[in-house]
Amino acid sequence: MIPEISVIISVYNAESYIEECLNSVMTQTFRNIEVVLIDDGSEDLSNEIMQSFCIKDKRFKLFSQPNAGVSAERNEGIKRSTGRYIFFLDSDDTLISTTFEELSIRTHKTDADIIMGNILFCTPDGKQTMPYEREEPFKDVLEIKGDICYLELMRMNSFPPLVGVYLIKRSFLFNNQFFF
Repeated sequence: MIPEISVIISVYNAESYIEECLNSVMTQTFRNIEVVLIDDGSEDLSNEIMQSFCIKDKRFKLFSQPNAGVSAERNEGIKRSTGRYIFFLDSDDTLISTTFEELSIRTHKTDADIIMGNILFCTPDGKQTMPYEREEPFKDVLEIKGDICYLELMRMNSFPPLVGVYLIKRSFLFNNQFFF
């Protein structure tokens, strides 16, 4: 069965936080995912931690390469992915347990090339902020054409420049030759 979502996680020397990240992916309520782990030549225990997740959960797949940087890691992840959609997750990020369930509902309703979510920043003192608040009337819009969405986000100065807020159709990336 082809996974609905390929989660691509780029990893370099992330031993202090990678376990929390991978646990947040493993415990997602939506199960039809694959997790493509790209180890970019880590020199700490990151690789061993990722190997332990691959043993626990067959959806996790580990690929290692010499250190080449995050763009090369993500491109390798795109090539290795098989899911219908791709989601990029940084190794120091964690997900809410229903993230992929909620995104998947949107993919089935719209068949969109890109689904835009949001992100919640947590400061060292524990405060949480949502940096990309949506203005009215755009706030409650569930579907909008890409060019109109882009113009509105620019107008509102609310364009999230983070790959981790987008679920992107894999065929859209390949058909347009979009790589890092």
